[in-house]
Amino acid sequence: MGDPVREVKSAAIAALARLRDQGSVPLLRSLVLSRSEDQVAWEDEGSDWEEWLDVQTAAIRALGQIGAKELIDDLLTALFDTSGQSVDLPVYEALTRIREIGIAALLEIFDLKTGISRRRAGAALSVAAPEQILPHLTALLASDERQLRLLALGALVPDDPRCAALARSNADPLVRATALRKVAAAAPGLAQA
Repeated sequence: MGDPVREVKSAAIAALARLRDQGSVPLLRSLVLSRSEDQVAWEDEGSDWEEWLDVQTAAIRALGQIGAKELIDDLLTALFDTSGQSVDLPVYEALTRIREIGIAALLEIFDLKTGISRRRAGAALSVAAPEQILPHLTALLASDERQLRLLALGALVPDDPRCAALARSNADPLVRATALRKVAAAAPGLAQA
């Protein structure tokens, strides 16, 4: 709060995140949404957006690492702030760390966004751990989006009947082929057919 140098702030935020310091959450939350000049010293009074972007990005990542579920709304506010900065990558990364609730938010973002933001949300979803995906399997498997069906397929075990069903009857040839590769050892008859 007192050191005006952005690199020092970023390093301090990273240390607080590693410690999972819950006491720092209110300040991190404030830095996600604004420069918090009433609480935080900056190098120049009228310093540029880039300085805050570095600190804001560090705060977003820290909240993800701390796993602050109650702050998802703040992360989404920063993400959708049209007068703000582009913080989609750190927000998506933070959401994947906030487990099931964060994954649910990412799935909604994937549905809402287009272009590069949608691709980035898809990329963030693709690195989520299978156990994070499991609560959303039904919706993912029913999705019109190939990328989401492939994501669900990655979370299924090979002998899950849904793998065989995808291999037999999914309309998308890439999904069928991926499912068939996954299920082949568990259901060689299906692979031969």
